[in-house]
Amino acid sequence: MNKLLLIDDDNEFRESARLVLADDGFQVTEADCPKTAYQLLEHEEFDLILCDLHMPLCQDKDRSQYV
Repeated sequence: MNKLLLIDDDNEFRESARLVLADDGFQVTEADCPKTAYQLLEHEEFDLILCDLHMPLCQDKDRSQYV
């Protein structure tokens, strides 16, 4: 099973996306902000990261610094 990290500040979107992605066979871990995502990445490895790029703290030129 592929591990996926879903980063989005919209709770309803995360819930909907989690359900769809889980149905497609992903093991989904959710984060509501880049800081939480970074903490998760310190302890876990993920096969794929999906991130809302329009969140506060995600609007820098180099978004990859958070993950």
